[in-house]
Amino acid sequence: MKITPEVAQALVNLRGNRDFSTVLKWIEDSAAKATDDCTKHDGLLLYRAQGAVGAFKKLTDTFTDAPVLLKKFQSQSNRPV
Repeated sequence: MKITPEVAQALVNLRGNRDFSTVLKWIEDSAAKATDDCTKHDGLLLYRAQGAVGAFKKLTDTFTDAPVLLKKFQSQSNRPV
């Protein structure tokens, strides 16, 4: 997943939104279940659970890092060409 300046701005804007907090909690719960599934399954189900854990981690990391990424994008856009 590649984050764009628009996505970083949107994630920063969503901070403090109670509805988005509900979505983040759902993502965290889903990640916990996928992590648990990694210890219970093998083969294809294990691979799917591992992929889900990676995707959920990327989502939560991106949300956490959004303010820093947004500042980085903004500083890059202010540089002369």
